[in-house]
Amino acid sequence: MGGKATDAQVQEIARVLLAEGRYETRLETGNLQALVDAGWAARQAGQLLGRPVRVETSRPDEPSGGLVVVAELVDA
Repeated sequence: MGGKATDAQVQEIARVLLAEGRYETRLETGNLQALVDAGWAARQAGQLLGRPVRVETSRPDEPSGGLVVVAELVDA
């Protein structure tokens, strides 16, 4: 993901959350807008599904670096 979150991103995240209960994406370090967009799209996907979503961001312990954003459906 790199720019503004789109309806297509929200739909894709919702599809994966519904099928697997968890969505994960890797972002480049320093791309703050992509990080904000990923979190927003995940929360929008949760609203679309009528379920709360927990979004967590972490830095993998790898040389390639970057950020990992994980969205998970939360039991209401």
